[in-house]
Amino acid sequence: MAEKQGDRSSLIQSLIAYLETLERDGHFFVDGETYDLGDTVQLTVRPIGSYDGAGLQMILQGEQEGFRKPQVAVIMGSKSDRPLADKVTTTLQRLGIGFETVILSAHRTPEALVAYIRSAERRGIRIIIAIAGLAAHLPGVIAAHTLLPVIGVPVASGSLQGIDALLSITQMPPGVPVSSVGIDAGTNAALLAARMLQHENPSIQKALAHYRESQKSSVLGLTPWVEPATGDALRETNLDRLPLVKRGKVRDIYDLGDRLLIVATDRISVFDVVLPTPIPGKGRILTAISAFWFWKFNDLVPNHLISTRYTDLPGDLPERFPYLNGRIMIVRKLQVFPIECIVRGYLAGSGWAQYRETGRIQDVELPSGLRESDKLPEPIFTPTTKAAEGHDQPLTFAEMIKQIGEENAHKLKERSLTLYKKAAAYAESRGIIIADTKFEFGYDDEGNIFLIDEILTPDSSRFWPLESYQPGKPQPSFDKQYVRDYTSSLGWNKQPPGPPLPPEVVQKTVEKYHEAYRRLVPV
Repeated sequence: MAEKQGDRSSLIQSLIAYLETLERDGHFFVDGETYDLGDTVQLTVRPIGSYDGAGLQMILQGEQEGFRKPQVAVIMGSKSDRPLADKVTTTLQRLGIGFETVILSAHRTPEALVAYIRSAERRGIRIIIAIAGLAAHLPGVIAAHTLLPVIGVPVASGSLQGIDALLSITQMPPGVPVSSVGIDAGTNAALLAARMLQHENPSIQKALAHYRESQKSSVLGLTPWVEPATGDALRETNLDRLPLVKRGKVRDIYDLGDRLLIVATDRISVFDVVLPTPIPGKGRILTAISAFWFWKFNDLVPNHLISTRYTDLPGDLPERFPYLNGRIMIVRKLQVFPIECIVRGYLAGSGWAQYRETGRIQDVELPSGLRESDKLPEPIFTPTTKAAEGHDQPLTFAEMIKQIGEENAHKLKERSLTLYKKAAAYAESRGIIIADTKFEFGYDDEGNIFLIDEILTPDSSRFWPLESYQPGKPQPSFDKQYVRDYTSSLGWNKQPPGPPLPPEVVQKTVEKYHEAYRRLVPV
């Protein structure tokens, strides 16, 4: 027995008595960092010698009294399964969940396995994680002898890499309740157990939430979304052998069968007119920012994004068109609502013009006396049509209901306002005011609604620097308002063809898009 500090004779005696009870009841040995004795105390139990007549080594660390009984049993079929078991126990330990590990074979020692299961039930084990071999025999046998939840962890086998294990689990006879985990199986088995235990344990809920946030931070900190490099501008794509669905103002859309490929070019449009001068690297930045927001709000509103990796393109497309790297989104194929869901949090642009004339924006009444760029009392929803050609037209909410139905109209409005509020709060913490933005939505054959297109980019939003915000006048921006202002200063009638952009305007626009990316995406 090894101790680090203090006199713990009473605690040690209680631990020894507890372990002796385990041996008496089940005749097995626990192995691993099994017990947490408070915030700073841990007990490690390891077997010494062979299965028969072995002793126990206990290593006690820390200084608080009291210990947590294990809630999860991790059963291995053999010592070769330990690498996966280590992933399980490491994650359980990180989440503060007590566990015990044991090696028992359903083939070689079935009686001992059943005796252990009975002992585990009596001692209050809540979940069993079973790791063994090339199929699901062990978790199936365990599940046949207990009503406790059993999580099967398949061990990869040859060319099938664990698929045979997953299939054998799904083929268990009716009444044998076994769940299984696949990719990163050890970690995911522990996380599944934690999700099952969290409902009765607030501390596990808190640990899971912290784990999730740390995983987000790790992903964001270590993996850039898309490299927003500049270089030669991409005006247009022509991917031969892929059917072109649509060439939009900025994006080229191709048919991949059950999916769509969206390529963000460097085209820029103002007042619904595509200008002849592209902005180098713009498409990569739009893709990067959209991918970030889709990921950030995936739990809030489902979206259409499947992948941004150009290596996921079919066939030899990655080799033949390397310039697609950083510009693509592979997305679900959905029906599109013919509505642009505009949310305004500040008084600017066409909203400011309407307010000066009518005191409202579309059918939304606003308080009198507001100034240009003032923050509105609450964000407002002001939808428009989604025109295939020409300008989008304002819609009242009643007109929107007539177009897509009352239930869908209310869902789109609610989700748009929720997304805006969440995004605006986050962006403000990063030094950006989102004055207004637009969302688009689609739906599948079952009527499920998905967020589509781009989201919260400098093309679809009005971004202002927080540090220089002064209501009562126009604001500097990180979006294409700079280009709008330049083209308006030329006396252009806002009809095709659009005017070319001089190099200094192109460079300034590139800098603004990069700054928006740098502030929003925490890479």
